[in-house]
Parts: sequence; C-alpha cells; structure tokens
Amino acid sequence: MPGNTFNITVIGGGSGTFNVLYGLKTYHDDSDTERKNLAAIIAMTDSGGTTGEIRDKFGVLPPGDLRRAVAALARDTGLVRELFEYKFEWETWVIGWNKIGNILMTALADITWGFEKGLDEMCKMFDVHGKVIPVTLEDVHLWVRMEDGVEVIGEKNIDVSDKNVFERHHNLDQNVKDAFLVWGEWNLNPRAKDAIIHSDIVVIWPWDFYTSVVPALLSKWIRQAFRESNAKVVYVANIMTKKGETTNYELPDFINNALDNKDLLVMGDKNFSSSFCYVSDVVDAAVKMMETDSAGPINIGSDININITDLANKIIAILNSKSKIIYDKENNFLSLLYLPDITKARNELGWLPVINLEAGLKETINDLQASKGLKGIRELL
Repeated sequence: MPGNTFNITVIGGGSGTFNVLYGLKTYHDDSDTERKNLAAIIAMTDSGGTTGEIRDKFGVLPPGDLRRAVAALARDTGLVRELFEYKFEWETWVIGWNKIGNILMTALADITWGFEKGLDEMCKMFDVHGKVIPVTLEDVHLWVRMEDGVEVIGEKNIDVSDKNVFERHHNLDQNVKDAFLVWGEWNLNPRAKDAIIHSDIVVIWPWDFYTSVVPALLSKWIRQAFRESNAKVVYVANIMTKKGETTNYELPDFINNALDNKDLLVMGDKNFSSSFCYVSDVVDAAVKMMETDSAGPINIGSDININITDLANKIIAILNSKSKIIYDKENNFLSLLYLPDITKARNELGWLPVINLEAGLKETINDLQASKGLKGIRELL
C-alpha cells in the first residue's frame, strides 16, 4: 500500500459495530508493518430503545451506534465504553434512563450547533484513533415491504427481537422483499463518500441484515462511491436467520449476571447449543480475506457445537459465582443450530480458529471486568 498505510473502512450498524472496530483496532501480527487508518460509516435509521427516545425528543440523528464506534476506537476503550453505557436507572423519563454516551453526544450537538461537529468534538475528547462517520446527515427512517405486501416504517417496528417492546403489525413469518429510506433526501455524507473512494478495504460487518446492514447501503450516491473506489469489499454475514439469531442471548449478559450472582437465563431447554468464535479469530480471518484473491462466500466461525448449559456452568466455575441456571422453554426455537462449514476458510485462507472456548471466555471476562474497574481474571487465576 502507498506510504505503508492501509485504509480500512467498515460499514453497518447494530451491536456488531463495537466488536468489528475494536477487533480491527487491536489486531496485529509479527509481520504487520502497515499503519491502519480506520473509518466507520454508521447507518442512521435506528429508532428503538434509548436511541429512539433521545432521537424523538431532541431531533438529533440516532447516537447509539455512533456511541459504540467512538468507544471501540477510543484510546481507553474499557473506561469509555463503561461511561457511555452508564445510566441513572433510578431516575425517570428520557434523560433519566438514557445512556451517558447518547446524552453527551446530544449535548455536544447542541453546543456546537451541529450533530457532525458535536461528534467530531466527542472523538477529540476521547482520543479516537480513526474516523466515525454518519452515512447520511439527514433524518431518515427505514421503510420495508414484506412478501405479503404489508409495509412497515421504522426500524423499531421491523425488529422482531424480544428486546424490542414496540407493537408489530406484520406477520413475523414473512420475509422482507424491498427496503427504502424515507423522509429527507437520504444523500450520502460527503465524508462517507471520501472514505469509501480512498479505501484499500471495505468491510461490511455482520448484524441484522435489513435493519442494520441494508440501511447503511441505501443512501443516494453510495453505489457511485463504490464504483469510483478500488477497494476490495469483504461482507461478513451472520449464519443465522433473524428469528433464530442470538439477539436474545449474548455472552456478556451471562458473564455480567454471573459477576453479580444473578440467574443465568438459557433460551429453550438443556439441549440448546450454539457456536462461539473469539473476535480476534474473526478479525484474523477477515484480514486473510483482504490479503487474498478468494472469491465468493467463505464461512468464518467455529464448527464446534457448544451446549449452553455447559457454557453457563463453565462461566460459574471460572468466576466462582453463586448464579443459578434457569430456562425459558417457550423460546425453544433457538435450539436449532446450523454450524458453519469452514472447509473453504481452511483450504483457501489457511485459517482455523485458534482460541478455544475457555481461553476466549477468560479474555472476555477480563475485558468486561477491566471495563468495570474490577480486578481482571488474569490476576485472579
């Protein structure tokens, strides 16, 4: 690459924002002599949860995924992430129960007379190594048409996660047929266009396909930006469908509950299993994809089936927790698991996951404890 600089742009939204950016920021190997310039282009259609509340009340762009990107690229990721996720849960209304990161970004937008200016100041405050860019600066929302012709407006009304409490009027067994942006002109942010054009690699990261990935690619002129770019494009896709993905089951939830000696909730029954791959292994595979001429989809992940009850017991044992395991048998659709076939990754990339479950758990626990200001697992073992 010219000047030993490697320009990587990642595009998307959702909770995957943090994982991919943090993994790329911290990734290195013994032969890594290139300097990484990271840019995150974030979808602006989130309308649910605390982000939706503050968006509706103050008329700002959705800050949630931007907040995650800033934390991931900050110099002190652990402390910044803990600060941004903090809530005064004993208070009420929009500000009272909202996250500090959302509130701070909204305040800076007001102080600087502009959302993007406020975001820039936030990046300076927390020494962000890279660029965090809204894909559009306009107040847009997602509009989808289902297979049966029903039209739904707003990400919060499309999302079928049980964490989304909003009323849904569409048949959850119907798939999305078309997706559009509505309101505003949905023009591509010039900064986003510049980042794409000057990228060596563009990574489209995994999360909800129609509510996180697609909205980031619907802005006007983004297709032209890709045509003008010589970047290699890597799309990292989820292997599970929306109804069966792990929205209701996240590993940090298990660990945080075990740290607090709270019950660990397993969706389904004792037979529920899943597959886990530590983020550094995923990033290693993505980098190998960038460096090769492999074409077509390549499955990345672990092909080892992990029983979730066994996983919960392992976490309890590592932390010497008093937590108990309880089961939500009504959500047993999650018990169906499709393990990825990683044969192509092994043969064409020379890649296999190297971090086993126990090592990955200890690293994850250490990161979570460090973000809470607690003694890390390495110091406890």
